[in-house]
Amino acid sequence: MLKEHPSNPPTAMEFVLLCKVRPEDKGYPDAEKAYQQAIGNNSNKHPIVSLTCREMGARTSDMRQMPDNQARKLFVGFYLDVADKVIEGHLELPKAISEGEYVKSDQDSPSYCAFKKWFEREYLP
Repeated sequence: MLKEHPSNPPTAMEFVLLCKVRPEDKGYPDAEKAYQQAIGNNSNKHPIVSLTCREMGARTSDMRQMPDNQARKLFVGFYLDVADKVIEGHLELPKAISEGEYVKSDQDSPSYCAFKKWFEREYLP
């Protein structure tokens, strides 16, 4: 506590930061763990990390080319912003898909299957 906020009592800006809900208060990874997941040091990404990477767009791949301190600063800014939006209800976390869960594709639709059978019958020997 003393390292983060050496003034006692805290300044107005420090007080605002102390009152703000942090991602880890809601069960999300802290900024460091989220950053490690984002850059690929942990293969299991929390849904909020995946959402942050999606919100970053092309900057996610750019981040891998940057020096660590720049990449960390960029990601943490986006992460805290996304976490705030999720906590406030402005963004929704993607649903996690378990490893064994089946995801239907367009190829499973009846019209695709009928077309495939017709195509094979008409054009393939």
